[in-house]
Amino acid sequence: MRCVVCLALALTFALAGCHHRHASEQPAPMPPVVPTPLVTPKAAPGAAIIYVVNPKAVGNDDSLMARTVTLGHTDSPVRGAVNALLADKNTPVPAGTSLRGLTIEGSLATLDFSRSPVNESGGEGGQGDALTALGRTLGQFPEIEKFQIRVKGKLVKEFGEFTTDGPMDVTRPEKKP
Repeated sequence: MRCVVCLALALTFALAGCHHRHASEQPAPMPPVVPTPLVTPKAAPGAAIIYVVNPKAVGNDDSLMARTVTLGHTDSPVRGAVNALLADKNTPVPAGTSLRGLTIEGSLATLDFSRSPVNESGGEGGQGDALTALGRTLGQFPEIEKFQIRVKGKLVKEFGEFTTDGPMDVTRPEKKP
């Protein structure tokens, strides 16, 4: 196939050189250049990035790692991503926690869980990992800037060692140069 393409290109260049243009002929004008807007690439449809415990993290290494998951059929990519985080075998969220509801008003996402998404007895590191994983997972969605957590409909501001004054900021993924 590559030989056919090379042969076709060679013939095209050879024939183009054989055409004589009279001095009075002018080349056709180039069409005007119309600038196109720069489009930022998006994640593949049906996929999301979740942040789970990195079993190889030691010492000061980041204890979370990114994992790309396929969402399948879902009415909301945000809901699909959070559910994928909850279902992952390396989730920092306690087993048995489910997402009861999700609302997005403006740039605020409210997540309503069946139980606290933070393991209250998991120590400061484990508690922080759960909140960080949620903030990073939500951070891939540009429409979300902050999030808050409800448990069975009740707004929660205390998570073991951590207390929030209001909605928490999401963490945007780092852009590579």
